[in-house]
Amino acid sequence: MIDTRGTDSPNSSSFFNRIYDKKAFKIDVMKDQKCIIAIAGKQHQIILFPIIIIEGIQTDAVKIEETKGCSFFCSGRLTLNDGKRQMHLLCVSVKKSIFIYEITINQKPKYRKVREFDLTMTPQSFQIIDDYLCVGLQSDFALYSLTHESTPISLIQADRDKSLEFLHKTPSNALQC
Repeated sequence: MIDTRGTDSPNSSSFFNRIYDKKAFKIDVMKDQKCIIAIAGKQHQIILFPIIIIEGIQTDAVKIEETKGCSFFCSGRLTLNDGKRQMHLLCVSVKKSIFIYEITINQKPKYRKVREFDLTMTPQSFQIIDDYLCVGLQSDFALYSLTHESTPISLIQADRDKSLEFLHKTPSNALQC
């Protein structure tokens, strides 16, 4: 359940403004886009809320249907080649895939899928770093380009550095990128 405290007195019936009546598993805010992002509901789906909902203004939430079964997400900005435009990105993990969406807000949140990465295993963590998505996998980290099609860059190369061989022999979790 996602609740926000109103500005009224605690005795007022509007002290709590209910904005979504399903269980939320993760919540984040895209400040620049004035958007609240949540994994919510029994289907663990991404739901976008305009931030004005916190003020008690009635507005619709937007569900991203393709994200049912989502395990986690991250958001960030990508500066495009001309340096004048930025894209606000939402990266979502669903099973062995990562979906990348551009998020825009006018009156209502809007999204557009810009990339999709299919992986050989379920990602354990990820984060946007400059023009790349750094993905933590079991015993490995890899960089995926957000700007162009290319082969992912593995950051753990045990064939070049023998001291890293233990990572492939004993599986380790990638807790955070």
